[in-house]
Amino acid sequence: MAIPHIILFADNNCGGAHTHVCEGLSYIGGYFNDVTSSFIILEGNWEFFVDANFQGQMGAGGGKTLGPGVYNWIEAANALGAGTNDRLSSLKPV
Repeated sequence: MAIPHIILFADNNCGGAHTHVCEGLSYIGGYFNDVTSSFIILEGNWEFFVDANFQGQMGAGGGKTLGPGVYNWIEAANALGAGTNDRLSSLKPV
């Protein structure tokens, strides 16, 4: 069984401070709340939320699920889209 795994980065192009996440977080907390600008999904499909407790799903059309890949800019069309930089508060694998 594969373990979901995503790496969140504070800066675009997967730079700056980073943290590994391997389970759903109802609140990213501490440093990473409203800081994420890029990410790498190593395993699993993930949903992203602008608020704690998995509220306000992020992405074009009110929600987007993303799978493995490198997402150098959170606002890119292949990522979560316009207006999502520095807004992530919770996320979970699906």
